[in-house]
Amino acid sequence: MLSFVGLAPWAVGIEVIECDTPDGVVDMYNDSMLLSATFTCDSVPTLSFLLVDCGSGREYYLEFLGVKGLVFEQDSLTFGANLWDPRTVKTFYGVELPSSEDVSALEIRTIVGNYNLQCDSVRFRWGGVRNPR
Repeated sequence: MLSFVGLAPWAVGIEVIECDTPDGVVDMYNDSMLLSATFTCDSVPTLSFLLVDCGSGREYYLEFLGVKGLVFEQDSLTFGANLWDPRTVKTFYGVELPSSEDVSALEIRTIVGNYNLQCDSVRFRWGGVRNPR
């Protein structure tokens, strides 16, 4: 069973574009820009997405912990420099959860490609404040 830290559990069988946090709802699709995606292996394999809320400039992390079976498929239309401006297009499309009570397999869709994985938990945490451009 997938656990959630720092956000309310997501419903299964839907595409998730928001995180319901103790500080309110964070819209990853309409109000945010994806800054980076990193895979680290500190205590557990973790896929982290760093996003920024475009209105406030506040950065936040959406992290998938205990990652297994990670597959990344890059979108061929976004390969190469200067093909798109992240400030003017949607960059984080959403997280797809299968219609199952035992959710651990996820598909995460971004402008640069799709991430498919299994994980133990999803964590939301705030970062710093980014200077507006």
